[in-house]
Amino acid sequence: MCLLTLVAYTSAIICEDGQFAVVDSHSRSSCGLLDHNGAGKYRVIIEHRERVKFRSKVASTIKYRDIKHRERVKLGSKVASKIKYRENIEHRHRVKARSVGKYRDHIQHRDKVKLGSKRQYSVSLKHRQQVKASVQLSRKQRLERSVDFGFVMDSFLDKVRDGPDFVCSVCHRLLFRYQVLHCEREVYAACLATAGIANNCISEHYLHSCDDRCVEPCPLVVSRGQLWICFSCHSKINKGQIPAECWNNNLAVHPIPPELGCLNSLEQHLIALRIPFMKAVALPKGGQNGVHGPVTCVPANIVQTTNVLPRSSMEGSLLQVKLKRKLTYKGHYEYQFVDSWRVRRAIEYLKRTNVLYKDIEFNEEWSNAFCREEEVVEDGQVNQVVVEAGQGDQVVVEDGQAGQGDQVVVEDGQAVQGDQVVVDPQSSEDEAVEQKGGPEEESEDIVQDELLHDRQQHCMFQDTCLMPVDIGQEALDHYFKDVVCLAPAEGNSPVRMLSDKFNEAMCFPALFPNSRNTFHADRAHRITLLRYFNNRVMHADGRFARNVEYIFFCQYMSELDQVISSISVAMRKGKGVSILSGFCRTCSKTTSL
Repeated sequence: MCLLTLVAYTSAIICEDGQFAVVDSHSRSSCGLLDHNGAGKYRVIIEHRERVKFRSKVASTIKYRDIKHRERVKLGSKVASKIKYRENIEHRHRVKARSVGKYRDHIQHRDKVKLGSKRQYSVSLKHRQQVKASVQLSRKQRLERSVDFGFVMDSFLDKVRDGPDFVCSVCHRLLFRYQVLHCEREVYAACLATAGIANNCISEHYLHSCDDRCVEPCPLVVSRGQLWICFSCHSKINKGQIPAECWNNNLAVHPIPPELGCLNSLEQHLIALRIPFMKAVALPKGGQNGVHGPVTCVPANIVQTTNVLPRSSMEGSLLQVKLKRKLTYKGHYEYQFVDSWRVRRAIEYLKRTNVLYKDIEFNEEWSNAFCREEEVVEDGQVNQVVVEAGQGDQVVVEDGQAGQGDQVVVEDGQAVQGDQVVVDPQSSEDEAVEQKGGPEEESEDIVQDELLHDRQQHCMFQDTCLMPVDIGQEALDHYFKDVVCLAPAEGNSPVRMLSDKFNEAMCFPALFPNSRNTFHADRAHRITLLRYFNNRVMHADGRFARNVEYIFFCQYMSELDQVISSISVAMRKGKGVSILSGFCRTCSKTTSL
């Protein structure tokens, strides 16, 4: 290299391998001449810039063909990249994010990385030892940090930050982001068997497509704008198996019709063939409820209920109803307003669509218009208001003396056959007494029922002369006089919850409108009771998760099934003999156990 100076301007002349190059950093004019006020030739003249780039690229390519130079460039780039990755935090995060995104989005790259990792693990002993050591170290560190509450809390919050809004396209469960992965049909197309299973199992029922009704930005684009699949279903399909939780394994939910969707919890109990009774109490902290004792399912008499309820031809005729386990109890299981027209319409729909209701018949002739025809008032006598209800039916409202209170007697000569259901609307205890057998003395069950009524609201006994049990309900009762007490399940025996095939559909007709796809439904692939209830409670439809009684019903059924299974295993292991159903029918063999 030599320097050439002409009239106070210096340029460099470089010679390498018989080639010469002139380097000049001075400012030049648009004609290429030296000029103090001119711009650089490389920056101004486009043709010159492109010519220099091309020459530089050609020279670099020719030089890169040299093995020594190529290895030197690679080594220098690798060292520089490692230094930058180690020292620059932002660059390190960008590289990680780019690598994770490429691994997630590009199927060929992902398969190539997996294949290379497997090959290196099987060939290189050093790499295999490093992987094992790193796994053991990470497990040890995780175990040491698991005693730190802050670390556990941060890990938990990081996992549940996104979700549960992601719907698995196979089992239709709502899951968190870390529990699902992108569902791509091309992944399962490698094998003919898995491709057929994937086409039958993967559903687009909960796939969201934005329209004019969506707000900007749409909150469902991230969670339901594309197909997701949980790891359990993904593993089963890859093995060529149909997941037991798949929607087409008789686990699909049918839409709830408007006739059943408008019912409240008490109206759903009035149309149910069986009522699941449970002692729900308010927990001391957290504002949640808990179940005390077992859950019992008792058959209900729908015909008697529909005959007692007044009928009206218009919607919105509300009636206060108390659902009791027994009419002699002072406490109640549930107390709400009931629309008799909705109850009647729901039963009519179930008679048309549900096979379990095809034999249900109720009185079609009684139409109560709530019109008062006569009123007789005499001193010292009973005041009666008679409402004409139809042939053979009467609704009599009696106003007795000061110590007797008001009574509403609903009498149906055809359905009740001489029995009377007496309701005391203004009495503070709201006691209903069967007139046929006369008033009974308070038993221990009645006392326990009263205490349970207090615990259902406050989990402590606050029923004093200064504070009523429910202040809000106490205020509403001043505006409504008549309260109907019903006990549809009185006198019936509980049913077996695990062995009865139609128990779930009878207890919750609003969740199973056509009584299909319950746990005992016929399925090509067997599913356990625990996995079935997990699928129901976490279903994307949301109907099961919103029903508190169904959640407690699932909990009790699962615990009961686990207890029975554990007892069976313990008996088999303890005696060392095969215990069959006929073994327990013999008294001597049963005693020997």
